[in-house]
Amino acid sequence: MLLPAAGLLAAARPAAAQVPADAGLFCAGCGADPRIRMKATDALPREVARRRLVRIDPTYLQTRLVDGAGPVRLNLFPDVVVDAVATSAQRTGSGSLVWQGRAADGSGTVALVVADGRITGSATLGRSTYALLPDREGNTVIDEIDPAGFPEPHPTPPQDGRPRAVP
Repeated sequence: MLLPAAGLLAAARPAAAQVPADAGLFCAGCGADPRIRMKATDALPREVARRRLVRIDPTYLQTRLVDGAGPVRLNLFPDVVVDAVATSAQRTGSGSLVWQGRAADGSGTVALVVADGRITGSATLGRSTYALLPDREGNTVIDEIDPAGFPEPHPTPPQDGRPRAVP
């Protein structure tokens, strides 16, 4: 079922007093296990510029993303916060929500899948890309991708086995 972009489920929209404050989808103190902390010394893959471990605010998730009560504030990092508005939302056969949106300021796009209260997705904002993945402990891992960290592409060898010049 394709839901309209401008009010995902307008009939289910909560009263204004029930909509959570715009702190954002991710929170530090909403059920986070204090034993689960990333160490500054944890090695990151070279294609990851930085990483943040967060919890999803379940009330915010329900009212803003699932029920469609206004834009979704993605507080990816303390210095990267974007309000995204839905362009489409669709339920899959398994009940997952596939949510696509754009930054309200026009700076990029967001694609999220919500399944069982967990989020997988990506955001491309300007020249930066962010990946969102759930971990085993119920956290969401947010990675800022560093394209320079990916290996250089290797030339495909010719079919005849002879070397050829690389352009």
